[in-house]
Amino acid sequence: MKAFRLLLAACALSTALLSCSTTKALAPDGGSVYMTDTKKIRLLPPSCMDGSYEALQLFSGSFGSRQFASQTYLECTEERVFAMLINEFGIGIGTLSYQGESVTFESDYFPKDLQAAYIVADLQNVYYKVSELEKNYAAAGLTFLCEKSPDGIETRLIQDGGTVIEKITILPARKEISIQNVLRGYSYHLEELEE
Repeated sequence: MKAFRLLLAACALSTALLSCSTTKALAPDGGSVYMTDTKKIRLLPPSCMDGSYEALQLFSGSFGSRQFASQTYLECTEERVFAMLINEFGIGIGTLSYQGESVTFESDYFPKDLQAAYIVADLQNVYYKVSELEKNYAAAGLTFLCEKSPDGIETRLIQDGGTVIEKITILPARKEISIQNVLRGYSYHLEELEE
């Protein structure tokens, strides 16, 4: 575990030193993202986190006809949300950081206009306290629902009226997570990897 953390720290440092594309993206109104074409939510501070989470994950997904896959080191705590994308050679190819004031995304491999605040919003929908998310979505005129099945699978839905905008499925202990944004036509799958 210690060697793994040292490798991740070295990758993060090399990514930071070699990266020339940095995006700090928070709107002047305090960091809002549009969940529909007309309704937006605030990004909540990391203090709304439901516990802490740290793991190496396989991150795969699709946007329209495009597909992608990468390993990701994800750390979610009450102080910050941090993710590092890692290529097949174990080299960091991008970092995402959010500490409540601004979203920072650094990478040479992704478009400069990537709106990383939307990734933070999706991570909040998975890792933040349900009560905080319910209030945040209600303030935007949207509904956030959470149901747990007897086998421990959690389903979170974001709805505008009766229309599902996003569906999140969380397996027990957060070992696997699926996020499907029906409105925008993208999906992610996060699967925890063994160290």
